[in-house]
Amino acid sequence: MDGCDPKPGKLKIRTFKDADSGTARLAVTDSGRGIPVDKLTTIFEAFFTTKAQGTGLGLPIARTIIQTYGGKIWAENRLRGAAFYVTLPLEKAITV
Repeated sequence: MDGCDPKPGKLKIRTFKDADSGTARLAVTDSGRGIPVDKLTTIFEAFFTTKAQGTGLGLPIARTIIQTYGGKIWAENRLRGAAFYVTLPLEKAITV
């Protein structure tokens, strides 16, 4: 949300449980400038960064961890700002 106007920007973190699909969902949204449309398809690639001091490893590592546990991560622009979503399968209860 760097350079966001009006300041301060808003960051919202929400979680949902979808019993029908057996997943938990995390949504992180902000009121910043969003992700440049031409970058949306590359932000999860290793070494891609828009920051002067960035390594471009954060999102690829997050994606690898999430996928290892059977989940998905994706990003999209909203009317104002960007949104990142994560879904992970819920553990099934074991009856003894």
